[in-house]
Amino acid sequence: MKKLIVFSDLDGTLLDHNTYSWQAASAAMEKLQLFKFPLILNSSKTYTEMLSLCKQMNNQHPFIFENGSSIAIPGNYFSTLKNDQYEIIHFGANYQNILKVLATLRKKYQYNFIGFNDASVEDIIRMTNLDKDQAILAKQRHSSEPIKWLDSESSINEFKSHLKQHDLALVKGGRFYNVMGQCNKGASIEWLLKHYKQKEPETNWITLALGDSENDIPMLENVTYPVLIYNPDSSPPNTQKLKNLITPSQPGPEGWNKAIHELINLIQ
Repeated sequence: MKKLIVFSDLDGTLLDHNTYSWQAASAAMEKLQLFKFPLILNSSKTYTEMLSLCKQMNNQHPFIFENGSSIAIPGNYFSTLKNDQYEIIHFGANYQNILKVLATLRKKYQYNFIGFNDASVEDIIRMTNLDKDQAILAKQRHSSEPIKWLDSESSINEFKSHLKQHDLALVKGGRFYNVMGQCNKGASIEWLLKHYKQKEPETNWITLALGDSENDIPMLENVTYPVLIYNPDSSPPNTQKLKNLITPSQPGPEGWNKAIHELINLIQ
């Protein structure tokens, strides 16, 4: 039996870059639920942000948060992982350690950037257009720190090199750079796929992933059908290594909706 499993970025992909609405994709989301095809949200957002979104979307599947740093699995979702609450699987670095490294590098090399820990809720609202409640959730971080780079672009590679010496990485997203451990969105979906195959060994899983930014590339590289969603507000990432690439002409949730419908029709 063939089943589609969908991994999706949020901002600029399933969520509109400016309004954060997913309503233009609601028809495709309902179709995934009708066929019982899992939709795995895979984002740089925090656990609390994504938990809130999953409740609003009535999505009861696992989700990946903070750029692949952790996976949240609903209780009893996999037979080998039983828990009344969400089971959290961590791959990333400790948040307090990340903040200590950033403080050290900022002091030693005079780098100019603002992180979410530095920023007030009002600052985050201005930088993201999130409402106040969403901005508060965005500050509740486990394993990564979004930063707005205010220094010269020429110093980025030097900054990356210094982070690497502390076993940290700098990953470019749609709005911010993210400082995090040596993990990514792709490794997390590999972990989840392994458990889906154990749960349903008779199923032929057809994998699909949708994203719009550089930090989505490891996710897109790990599926059968990668979908690059057009984002008019940012430059597209390098997709030369991606096979079977699908590129809807519509941005955000409109393109997401079209791609999902096409893939469901393809496997029927």
